[in-house]
Amino acid sequence: MSVRNWARWSAGAIVALLLVGAAACGGGGTTTTGPGGGQIDVGPGNPPPLVIDGGIQYPGKQPPAPPTDQSTEPPTPTNNWVFGDNIFSVPIDTNGRARVVVSKFSPGQRVAFIAVNLNPTYLDAHDGATGSFPILPTSSFTIAADQIMKGASRMATPAELAAQTVQDLGSLADYRGLPYTGEVQSPLAIYEREARARGLVPYAPIPPVKTASSIQKGELRTFVNVPPTMPPPPIGPGPDNPDRDTSDLRWPYEYSTSQDGRLVAIGAHCLVYLSTEINYGHPDTIQFTEARLNALAREFDTKIFPIETAVFAPTTTYLEGNLFIGLDRTVLLTGDDFDDEGNLLTPLPGTVDVDIGKEKKVNIFVYNEIGGGGGFYVLGLSPTSQQALIDAGRQDDIERFAAVGSTLYISATNFPNNDDAWSAAYSVMAHEFQHKLFNDNHLPERSNSVGNYVWFNEGLSQMAIHVCGYTVNSGQIIDWAINGQLTDYLTHCNTSAIPMDGNGIMSSGSRYGSGFLFFLYLYEHYTSGLGTRIYDRARGGETNYIKLIEYATGEDFGLTYTKFAIANFIDGIYASNESTFSDPRFRYDTIDLRGTVNLWSGTIVLPGVRTSYFPTDGAYPIQSIDRLVYPWCTDYMVLTNGDGRDLEVGIYTDPQFKFYMLPVTYDAAQNAVTVTPNVTIN
Repeated sequence: MSVRNWARWSAGAIVALLLVGAAACGGGGTTTTGPGGGQIDVGPGNPPPLVIDGGIQYPGKQPPAPPTDQSTEPPTPTNNWVFGDNIFSVPIDTNGRARVVVSKFSPGQRVAFIAVNLNPTYLDAHDGATGSFPILPTSSFTIAADQIMKGASRMATPAELAAQTVQDLGSLADYRGLPYTGEVQSPLAIYEREARARGLVPYAPIPPVKTASSIQKGELRTFVNVPPTMPPPPIGPGPDNPDRDTSDLRWPYEYSTSQDGRLVAIGAHCLVYLSTEINYGHPDTIQFTEARLNALAREFDTKIFPIETAVFAPTTTYLEGNLFIGLDRTVLLTGDDFDDEGNLLTPLPGTVDVDIGKEKKVNIFVYNEIGGGGGFYVLGLSPTSQQALIDAGRQDDIERFAAVGSTLYISATNFPNNDDAWSAAYSVMAHEFQHKLFNDNHLPERSNSVGNYVWFNEGLSQMAIHVCGYTVNSGQIIDWAINGQLTDYLTHCNTSAIPMDGNGIMSSGSRYGSGFLFFLYLYEHYTSGLGTRIYDRARGGETNYIKLIEYATGEDFGLTYTKFAIANFIDGIYASNESTFSDPRFRYDTIDLRGTVNLWSGTIVLPGVRTSYFPTDGAYPIQSIDRLVYPWCTDYMVLTNGDGRDLEVGIYTDPQFKFYMLPVTYDAAQNAVTVTPNVTIN
């Protein structure tokens, strides 16, 4: 017997010469990271304030078309913006020091730095046995810079630099991800790869399991764990004992924590119910029309069900212990219906619907809610429901129904009035269905105290929205999943970790946004069948989330995370989608992190990742910039405003950090940025 918690989702410059060395750059002392938290020592006499940021660079504006050679037919780009040769790993010595020189740092030329905190102590951090999240160290790095005449300091050789970069990032020869086509692709390309990896024919309909039906349209069922907006009346004294104190008496949970739903559509793989709190559960002519409800069932049957079972795994059960039949809402209880211990003496009608699982369909319940939005999924009985059954002496029901769950709960606030555009609601449905597949296939669950958020499960569910076609750039998605979740992560990537189950620092929105983008990166950039490998390995008994990812990708998690962090920067600097990049590991194929998104709440431009620029006052030297980067987070900064001299940059940090740099060229007139091509190393 297992009892699981519910998962809720609510709501023209001179080309620069970059040379790197590991010479000391000042500071002193060693860095420390104690288990369970603590400060990062950044050197005596230099405590980082941790809150100094430059201005946010590259504000939203679409880039100009890439330069083309008009002598060819059709015209071809003359600037390929080759990334692979222009990403350099900065060697950090054992004291966390590095020195970088950019030669001939001319106006318009900029150099970007990417800092990645790979502290292994906090990898997959989550609540401990005491229920408290570990204290995160206030990790930081310090950077100083000045323009100087070329000096004689010993710098790394090209061979040393190349070796460090390959060591940190791996070889491009090993890439087996989604092939780049030169434009933003449909996420269905991911589905097609995953389906073929499992030997399935993409888009082939999955026939329903033929069974004798025990339910008809119009019938009512009661869904527990749904807060009613019209709860049963308070229990008052009865005529037998009019003076009795009834303040502690409670209705049974199936009456007090539930909403009734009427079956309004039957699909090949789903049963759709509408709360009776809305038009008595009947289709109407304004919002929940019969045609729209039938379209919802078709959307699940023809898109969500076949895509997700191909990308993740099949369903294994259709039983539901949270669905009741035969409740009578006209019953009124008084104190006379309870004994002196508060136990209910009068049996009320209503039992668990043990036959609904024979339909071999997923229940989709559109529940009534005042405000809010989103939806949730419940596996079996919630802890509250379990305790209510214990109090009622119904332990048999706990054993029988606690470990099942086949209902997706979708808030009615996701559905607009007088509009057939239900894709926002569909995206919520896609999110919740992955939770069912996750639990059907016994993937490792984890409880936590911060918003009930588990990065592994929620990240996969966020990915499910995208792979089903409710994409970021199309706007066919619940609006706050983009403008509030993805945008929150992109603008807080230095404090929002991926492999953590949430903490007081991370906002709820950034957790969901980071999980989505990370799993999208995995599905795009690794061998097809990634979801199948994760699910299969978990069914085989692996419970460690990091090991599941490493098995699916075939590489160390730190390397995967580093490539993900670099890709987030490169994909957001306004390099044209039509350009040909030499290294597909550092860009996205089915999303544009600087694209325009037309949401139902308005049009926004995605901000790209949080990137700061220095010097903010235009003048060198930069004495000391201290940057906060929590474990398994990343930071991006750009140095600019050259005058033709060399730019010398000193870095002092925790040795757990990795640093990467890219030369970038900025066109102020167009507000566009490109990675500088054809950089060579002396």
